[in-house]
Amino acid sequence: MRSFLATATALALALALALASNAPAVAPAAIETIERGLLPGQYLEGQLQTRSIAEAMLEDNIPGLSMVFIDKGEIAWQRSYGYADLASLSPVTPETVFTGASLSKPLAAVTALQLVEKGKIGLDDDVNRHLVSWKVPDSAFVATRPVTLRQLIGHRAGIANYVSGSYDLGQDVPTVTELLEGSPPSKDPKTASFAVPGQEYRYSNPGYLVVQQLIEDVAGTSFEVAARSAIFEPVAMDDSSFLQPMPDRLGVRRATGYSEDLDPYPYQLFPFKAAGGVWSTPTDLARFAMTLIDDHHGGGVLLSRETTRQVFARDKIKLGFTKHFVEGSDDIVFDHWGSNVGFTSYLVGSLEKRQVLVVMTNSDKGFDLMAAIARTVARQYGWKPIEPKVLVRHELDPKALPDFGGEFGGGPGENERFVFLAEGERLYLASKADEERAPLVAVGEQTFIDPARNTTYEFLRNRAGEVAWLRVTLDSGYNSDYPKRPTTSDFIGKSMQQAGVEGLAVAVIRDGKIVLDEGFGVTNARTGGKVDARTLFEAASLSKPVFAYFALSLARQGVVDLDQPVHAYWDHPELADDPGHERITARMLLTHTSGLPNWRSESGGRLALSFAPGTAFQYSGEGYEYLRGVIQKQLGLDDDALQALLDEQVTRAVGAGFMMYTWDDAIPTRKAYGHRDGKPTDNHRHDHNFGASYSLNTTAGDYARFVAALLRPESPDKQEIADELLALQTTLPTKAGEPHRTLGFAVKDTGGRLMYYHSGNNGDFRSYVHFYRDTGDGVVLLSNSDKLIASGLARQIVEHLGQPWPHSP
Repeated sequence: MRSFLATATALALALALALASNAPAVAPAAIETIERGLLPGQYLEGQLQTRSIAEAMLEDNIPGLSMVFIDKGEIAWQRSYGYADLASLSPVTPETVFTGASLSKPLAAVTALQLVEKGKIGLDDDVNRHLVSWKVPDSAFVATRPVTLRQLIGHRAGIANYVSGSYDLGQDVPTVTELLEGSPPSKDPKTASFAVPGQEYRYSNPGYLVVQQLIEDVAGTSFEVAARSAIFEPVAMDDSSFLQPMPDRLGVRRATGYSEDLDPYPYQLFPFKAAGGVWSTPTDLARFAMTLIDDHHGGGVLLSRETTRQVFARDKIKLGFTKHFVEGSDDIVFDHWGSNVGFTSYLVGSLEKRQVLVVMTNSDKGFDLMAAIARTVARQYGWKPIEPKVLVRHELDPKALPDFGGEFGGGPGENERFVFLAEGERLYLASKADEERAPLVAVGEQTFIDPARNTTYEFLRNRAGEVAWLRVTLDSGYNSDYPKRPTTSDFIGKSMQQAGVEGLAVAVIRDGKIVLDEGFGVTNARTGGKVDARTLFEAASLSKPVFAYFALSLARQGVVDLDQPVHAYWDHPELADDPGHERITARMLLTHTSGLPNWRSESGGRLALSFAPGTAFQYSGEGYEYLRGVIQKQLGLDDDALQALLDEQVTRAVGAGFMMYTWDDAIPTRKAYGHRDGKPTDNHRHDHNFGASYSLNTTAGDYARFVAALLRPESPDKQEIADELLALQTTLPTKAGEPHRTLGFAVKDTGGRLMYYHSGNNGDFRSYVHFYRDTGDGVVLLSNSDKLIASGLARQIVEHLGQPWPHSP
């Protein structure tokens, strides 16, 4: 579709240039400059990059666009690009009709203001005095202060907002009264108040439904007849209509609306006429705005000068338009945006220059392009209030940069996450692991710009002088604020204290690299001792995935076959009387489907099968010990020799420093004490065996190095082992909703992504790990507490990192 659109847009551009000769007063130099050099909303001095309208349409998937520029009442130039309908290859022309959407609101406002000038309603009257068909419902909000027309037009009436539904041709269409009541066939809720009128600004589509009903009740006619008489006829807006469906004479010139992916929308009816129902052309709407400007300068066609002085007052109160003004300029630039399914539109004018620009597109994605055209027009014609900002480098003391480091956004309900790093004399944006860090340039004491994206980042301080918020302003001019999140270290430290967890080591992995390896709390609640990155913990059942990796490495060397019954290697003496054990394979032992219990103590101290091997799932530490025994029998190794082989094939192979299953007298010098119920237990070994399923002593950082080796293997051999270890075992019996299994980890689908995870419980030591192969992100938590999971601390840390909790670790 993109190649088709490229051809279509190029052809339409050529057509537009040919059509330009039909404009009454063409200014070729000005329009060509605008067409070829769209400006960003802000940029660093000396680093301006522009793009053409055609390029922007291709990049943003905009099928068609039409625009007109009126200067002192005359059309200076108009241009049309692309296609009104892609299926028929109908080009956009100056006569193509678009839905103006919310550009209906200024039309409705002026229609209502004419009723004010005729003395039929007061701008500050209680509208319920004049409404007949429907009344603003009684509520605590309107008990002491009524709703007025001034408030409705200016979105300060306290009327709750929603996006009104549209209707297909042939569907029953509600009246304005039914829309207000929320009664069939309306799709929308009834209109209601949410705040005291006049108390706050809140954009409101339903507020203009009230305006529509008010006009009909006061004028004693339909809204479309009132608007035609008040505006369309005096201004000769022959190509405009509020009728739903639109008149056939306009329908034949109607553009088809398209989604961001160029999917066409069917023709829609918009009964919310005053809020967004007008169909029009850029030329008609520009004439309307130009007439208002002329009225302000003494024309009097639509409104008196007394009224236009209120409409265009140098303040932030809306009376039909948003107004922009700056110090050093007497000009007021007024504008309004519009958006209905498949269409976007923009009207903007300069009161002082007496000029108007209207741009309309048949795309959901036209806002950025229309804003860029308006900025470029503003630069070309000197509309100072909306001209692009040229930012100048600011000399900032590098000592101030650490204040701006940290993470912003990324919390619940926030799609964006921003991470800033201060290194040397530069501040960097490092939001995504798969992107290069973006160097930022200071343009103020606490404002920086990314010159490549023309995006600024302003750090806002609280009353204590601490950086608490980030304001992100895109090159389009749109901005959003994001709260600063506590650093991961600060968050963990505070959350640990609240959870009552004695000690914890955390390693965070991003894009296969360890970005945090830190200890928190104490090694012994009674004697103290700080946990650090070198502190050893019992990994508990996190021992299993490491041993599974070891077993797969040996399987590749022919020591065992994963699908060969293991009794052929070693006939376990405690299972000899059970013929079912002859079907047990290494794969079953690694995936907990052998039929063996977790521990023999759970079956009366006797090792016995609970079910036929391979037919069900039952978590089993005994299964891992059986496989460890098989390997030792095959290789003729005692525990120490087996540890030495694991050091060679796993610990050193993944770049880890300490991963010990067997005991070493040096371990207590680094190992944390376990804790039960807040009291320390011990830090020595309960037995001296190589426990494949439970006895690993290691650090969070070394375990993270093992995980990183799975995520980003350094050789083809390691890649094959990782692939086999993490492959879903599709023959494994599972129940709906339960986690799936690999040879080393449990697996869950979290929003279309596979999370690999495992937890461990040695009673006084608890542990947890999870990671994603697609992004290379993960976390390792090792604690010397029985409360890591039960207190919710593990879940809090995981969610703070922006990742879901698997619910059944």
